[in-house]
Amino acid sequence: MVGAAEKFDRWVWYAARTGRCVPLDPAAYPSTIFQGTPAPLPAWACQSPNGGLHIDHRLGRIDVEVAQAPASDVEINWTCDYGVRVLSRAWLSEIDDLVDGSAVSMGDVRRKGRRMENWATLHQAGAPRLFGSDGWAESCPICGNPFSVLRGRRFFADPSIRAGRSS
Repeated sequence: MVGAAEKFDRWVWYAARTGRCVPLDPAAYPSTIFQGTPAPLPAWACQSPNGGLHIDHRLGRIDVEVAQAPASDVEINWTCDYGVRVLSRAWLSEIDDLVDGSAVSMGDVRRKGRRMENWATLHQAGAPRLFGSDGWAESCPICGNPFSVLRGRRFFADPSIRAGRSS
């Protein structure tokens, strides 16, 4: 996470990706064919009319069922499919006073049906879009999930952030 501009009292999150990801358990979810390959289709996912799969932008809490445990030496993990943030609860406890529970939701990480006490997901419904000084952005017509091609200097240009309001 990086701090927003001085005049705003909120945090914004850039997409963090580590070298390892946590695979979803394909047996725990129905599947669909995506780019010719079976892919898990959890209830918290949206499939746009063009076939793209992504997290439903309208949802807050996301619970995941994983095929293997997150890397214990990496506090900020992500799921291989969909990029759901999987965070160490010990790390989250360090920034607990910065997390606005009315805007950000924590979910459970389960393996073989059992809750993993040391891990949580973190997601914000309707999170602001990340724009750049060049590139383009569109939104899923079903859930509003923003997707963009970023070039140039990155910055948040979402009108709700620039105006200092929640999105």
